[in-house]
Amino acid sequence: MKQTIKPCQLTILLLTFVLFSLSPAVADACESGLFFPDSSPISSTGTVKVGLFGIGLNTYWGQFPGLHDRLEGYLKTIEKKISEAGGGEVISAGLVDTVEKARETAGIFRAAGVRIIFLYVS
Repeated sequence: MKQTIKPCQLTILLLTFVLFSLSPAVADACESGLFFPDSSPISSTGTVKVGLFGIGLNTYWGQFPGLHDRLEGYLKTIEKKISEAGGGEVISAGLVDTVEKARETAGIFRAAGVRIIFLYVS
């Protein structure tokens, strides 16, 4: 019997990889009493650094023409709204659609000193 991964299971899987990849930074912050000791959590403009990413499944892109571009457009709209609302400096990782991209996203957020992460699911 062939098992398939449901979108909600993929969401949990990708988010788990991102959070797992960030855990060394969280452990360092707890031990030292600081958040993200290698970089400042506050941007040069004095605002909080906000991580943003969307999720999808890379096998869908060939099956549903235009879906990838549409989801990226939604993500850009959310990024713009956060920025315009003064919600902080947005560090966007784009669409995360593979395990490798999830790990890459964790590295981007950690290196940037992101303080809060928003996952946009449409």
